[in-house]
Amino acid sequence: MGSDEVDPTARLGNPLLDDDEEVAPSKSLSRSRSVGDAFDPRLGFWDVVTIQSTWSTGAVVVMMPYIFGQLGYAVALVVLGIWQLLTYLVARFVCDIVLAADGRCTRLSDVGFELGGVVGRSLFRVCQYGNLIVYLPVALETLAISLQALFHHPWECIGWWKLIVFGYLFIILMLAKNWKETACFAYFTLAVLIAKTFVIIPYGLVYRQEDYKNSDMNEGPGQPVGNPEANWQGIFSCLISYTISSMFILVETMARTNVQEDYKKALGIANIFMYICYAVPGLCSALMWGWNVDYIINTSQLFSGTLGRILNLFIFIPVSLDFIIASLPVNDSIRRRFIDKKNVPLRMGHGVWYHFKCIFPSLLFAFLFCTAIPQFEVLTSFVSAVTIVPIHTFVPSLVWWFGGKRKVFRSSIVLHIASVLIGLLVLSTGLTSTIYGLITTDYASPSSFWCSST
Repeated sequence: MGSDEVDPTARLGNPLLDDDEEVAPSKSLSRSRSVGDAFDPRLGFWDVVTIQSTWSTGAVVVMMPYIFGQLGYAVALVVLGIWQLLTYLVARFVCDIVLAADGRCTRLSDVGFELGGVVGRSLFRVCQYGNLIVYLPVALETLAISLQALFHHPWECIGWWKLIVFGYLFIILMLAKNWKETACFAYFTLAVLIAKTFVIIPYGLVYRQEDYKNSDMNEGPGQPVGNPEANWQGIFSCLISYTISSMFILVETMARTNVQEDYKKALGIANIFMYICYAVPGLCSALMWGWNVDYIINTSQLFSGTLGRILNLFIFIPVSLDFIIASLPVNDSIRRRFIDKKNVPLRMGHGVWYHFKCIFPSLLFAFLFCTAIPQFEVLTSFVSAVTIVPIHTFVPSLVWWFGGKRKVFRSSIVLHIASVLIGLLVLSTGLTSTIYGLITTDYASPSSFWCSST
């Protein structure tokens, strides 16, 4: 796969295939393009829009006040726009590879193989699973914190809350067996996201505006560019951006979509919706409060009482979806490698014990990892930094460039140069901030983890 030799690939009207290349006659539609059956239903157009729109968005919107305060609201709008546009164009390129492969790409690593052979597959696989696996304990920890705040901290120890979340996630994962069932949960999450972004957060900012103005947090109005006390660590941390439609689930969902040619359009709609969701709380906090605003969930002295509980509930629900989505590719890999080597897709026709074996290893890992390692979220932020940015920017570009398939899969040289330059810039600044956090973090284990008497 590393040479310029042309694969016998059906064109299907895809612009990536060179006009001079000969292709084999198109065969019948593959399994990944069929309309599915009762046990393995396909995703519709709006299913894709909803899944991509809600993946991580529900949790990320609470970060926008901090990002807009650090970067300045005008700069933040521009940075978010450029970043989302770039990652969307790279995602479109990956979609074109999937279409050109005519059913051979059902996982993200398959795209890496199409572009760069075994090396390309390995790079894509490391980025995808490296991120998804370390995200699972982060999501479990976030759910435990939100649940603890939701019930007004009756137990100060976080360990028992993690155990409760472990049981809750086990039930949810036993019910969500495939992407179609996950899409049903995503629609509910979308309603929660809309309510939180356009009602709860703006209302809370207005309701608590005077309290903020009179608090020690208030250090002046929001600025269009930067802030009066900008620091490199705060600015750089804003550039590790999760404000993108996820490449980590792109191929897996596209392979299960009714009309794959419409996937790029669905991604475009999802990105526009996400940009609006990020802009609204960011602008509201900068214009109504000021530049010195932490993540909304952390300003507990202002977002407290009923308002705080509603906000934490509206964080708990979308992060639950994030955990489900992240676990689907991981559990599928566990199933294919250790449980069912015949590679029969996980679906409703399988028994409870079969499904239990597929989901329990990753869930147990997430619980043990976030339980045993103090301040693990700082450690995993390093892995996130070195996987999120590369796979959404320069990894596909570099594999396409050096994999020997530039003549087979046509694409814009300008796009790939921009993805490499911007991706490396964001990665370097993000890593700088992350390494600083690794060095300065106190890794002492909390004594009240299991409500001990010490």
